Amino acid sequence: MTFLQTITSIFPSSSTLIIGVVAFGGVTYAAKSISKLWVQSEPNQWMLVIENGVLKKAGIGLKCFVLPYQTAVTFPSNIEKVSFSANNVTKEMQGLEVSGFAIWSVHREGDGPFKCYKYTQGGNANENVRIMCESILRHQIANHTLTEVLTNRNMLRDSMKVDLQKQLSGWGIWLETIEITEVKICSRSLFEDLQAEFRQEAHLKAEQIRLETNGKVEKNVLESELSLTKRRADTETERARYQGEESIKRQTQQAIITQKEQQLELQKIKQDQELQIAKVQKEAAIQLEKRKKEQEQERLNKEFQLEMFKKTVEADKTLDGVALQKYIVDSTERIYQKLPLKEINVNSYVGPDGVSNISALLPALSLISTVNKQ
Repeated sequence: MTFLQTITSIFPSSSTLIIGVVAFGGVTYAAKSISKLWVQSEPNQWMLVIENGVLKKAGIGLKCFVLPYQTAVTFPSNIEKVSFSANNVTKEMQGLEVSGFAIWSVHREGDGPFKCYKYTQGGNANENVRIMCESILRHQIANHTLTEVLTNRNMLRDSMKVDLQKQLSGWGIWLETIEITEVKICSRSLFEDLQAEFRQEAHLKAEQIRLETNGKVEKNVLESELSLTKRRADTETERARYQGEESIKRQTQQAIITQKEQQLELQKIKQDQELQIAKVQKEAAIQLEKRKKEQEQERLNKEFQLEMFKKTVEADKTLDGVALQKYIVDSTERIYQKLPLKEINVNSYVGPDGVSNISALLPALSLISTVNKQ
């Protein structure tokens, strides 16, 4: 009799409920058992599914069911960096110290992840890689010349990478890259001797470059000065031409102005001359008219004097001796009053015949009066 039949015989009225409870429990147990078989890794983790020591599945961030007879393990998927440094002598027995670094990760092909888990987890994988790098590096230094190591680092790096990858592939390690960072010569004197040729050559090259540079600079300076001199000469020529043209323009303009001024001056002179001529003509006309008037007045005066003289003569004919003497004396007085004399002495002399000749002075006094007027 089964377990279910036994329960049913004991509790015949609750057979349906019991069956349901038992079924639910079985389903729950089955679900828990199945959930235990579902495993997954993080996005930065490798997960390996191993069966009887053989890798079945491998991947980063893997999700899958793992059967009870299988094993699932996880480990980090990050890359690792290893620095190394090795001393050795070259073919010429010259000591060198070479330093560098290597970057590695899990080998993705075949059972590389399983090998990497077996040989690196739980141990110091980086130290093992460093020791292997230094061993291969010493071998490479010993089989190359000093010049090859110093001048051809790519050759040294590529040779190391090939030899190192052969060794690391058995550990499930993939060598991402290897780089040589520094190469030192152990002997200081050798280092200086090796640099002597380069230093001298570099010094010679530097001096040559300096001389060429100075020559180019001097040439550029001369060309610049020549160009500047040409530009200055062109500028001076252009300035002189411009100044000459402006001077000619100014002189032309000044000549035009001077010509206009001269024309105005000539016109003014002409006007002044015409005005002067008009004035002279007017003055001449006035003088002529004045002269005519004076001549007319003189003519009238003469006519009047002549008329008066005629009348005087006629009157004198009627005068007796005494009246004539009185007339002569009065006339003499009037004449002397008109003369500009302060003092005058008149002496009258009587002739042998007893007659005074004062009348003889009248013509002379009349002449003096006329001269004084002039």
